[in-house]
Amino acid sequence: MKKIKIRKKTVAQILCIVLAICMVLPFFSCMSREVTEIEIVYTGGVHGRVEADKGVVGSALTDAFADQVREESGNRSLVLDCGGFLYGTQMVNLTEGTLPFNILTETGYNAVGLAPSDFSYGGNRLGTLVSDYGLNVLCCNVYLGEERAFSPYLIKKVGRVNIAVVGVMTDDAGALSVSKLGNLTVRDPVQSVREVLEEIGSRADFVIVLSQLGDERARALASEVQGIDLLIEGLGGDALPSGERIGETLLCRAGTDGASVGLARIQLRGTQVYETETALYTGDDLRELTPDETITELVSAAKESSMAYLAEAVGEATVTLDGERASVRRQETNFGDLVADFARYHTGCEVALIPSENLRTSIPAGVISRGSVQTALPLDSSLVRYTVTGQQLWQLLEYSFSDYEVEGGLFPQIGGMRVSANMTLPAGSRVTSVQIGGQPIDTARSYTLVTTEKVQSETAVQLAVEDPLAQLTAEEEYGVLTDRFITYLQSAGPVSPAVDGRLELITG
Repeated sequence: MKKIKIRKKTVAQILCIVLAICMVLPFFSCMSREVTEIEIVYTGGVHGRVEADKGVVGSALTDAFADQVREESGNRSLVLDCGGFLYGTQMVNLTEGTLPFNILTETGYNAVGLAPSDFSYGGNRLGTLVSDYGLNVLCCNVYLGEERAFSPYLIKKVGRVNIAVVGVMTDDAGALSVSKLGNLTVRDPVQSVREVLEEIGSRADFVIVLSQLGDERARALASEVQGIDLLIEGLGGDALPSGERIGETLLCRAGTDGASVGLARIQLRGTQVYETETALYTGDDLRELTPDETITELVSAAKESSMAYLAEAVGEATVTLDGERASVRRQETNFGDLVADFARYHTGCEVALIPSENLRTSIPAGVISRGSVQTALPLDSSLVRYTVTGQQLWQLLEYSFSDYEVEGGLFPQIGGMRVSANMTLPAGSRVTSVQIGGQPIDTARSYTLVTTEKVQSETAVQLAVEDPLAQLTAEEEYGVLTDRFITYLQSAGPVSPAVDGRLELITG
């Protein structure tokens, strides 16, 4: 074998290279353990509370806080909303989405999740706003046919770290408006998040999920799906000032109605997470900051415009329309009769059943303003028609009486029928008679029914009283109850409804 001769000079060069590598390796080792801190400003469940008020931070102050965090973090920060921002107050709703989108854009939100209420302008309108503003609106489980209707996630590099942000919302039929979703469908949230995380794979060092699932299902998501570092939840539930650990996931919640804004701090060594913590800030905590002037002006202009619009006269009542909670959730009222009769005549249905949760307060006798109607009927539930058998209608009445003791909101205000019920009997067996058109109900015959979009009651579920409409699909949608009722008042002349005994109850 031929020997290879290595010169002394070459050996010396090799030794120098090895020595240099040994000197540099500790440097790269330190670099790999370099500590990076990233800050996440988050909101959720704001529900249109963009104006600062008692117990409400307000969007102008939130903007100022976000700017401060960006500056102090050297732009190693994100600003996120987990959904429920776009709809909720009259001032915001009247802008049909432009005010909240202007605010989100001005504040510089990096991503926004979706809640069922955010579809209240309709799926088409929401899609148009997302396109026009170019905002990162994320939701992985809302589909149009076989395609996702919104971006499921984004991956953003912050400092040296790749952060994935995923949006997901509830598929609970009780929280969704089928009429407002239109052709959109909502798939299983847990499976959808799992699929998205598989798509993301190793491209992200840290995963944030913007959730509108509710407390119980958010916890289940954290337990069942591995790889979620920060879960920001916004569909109801109490605020979590310090968050809560569920396995490797930190669950955060800023509360609802804009009461606080959250700040999560993520500390990493290289790209490895070793600490995540969170805190909440109220308006009082941030009072030394100067609210953003542009957002303050946007809100003021919208408020002034809405006040003029809501003050418009739309009708007249010669008597007070009784919509008090203690009345409409326990007995027949003249306001309930008026709304139910209007719904029946407006849609041409044989019978009407309006869950009392739709009626929230009374309207005084005299001139009726647009604002007073929207305050009294605030839910924006759509009127829908079903064809039901007499047996199904009887079961629906039983369901409606099932949460009577707790005034849960199912109690029916009715039109086109006379109903007797005994509230001292067990839930599910309280209806004693039903007459339609002066005749006893025919349990085998079909009737056309107008009601509002599905209402779920935890009490009814606990009592195992089934809602027969839960398995049925509405045949037609007639628009939002509040809007249609205003249109009716504008042409009806003075209204003088009186309780006529269509609902007879034995209560003790």
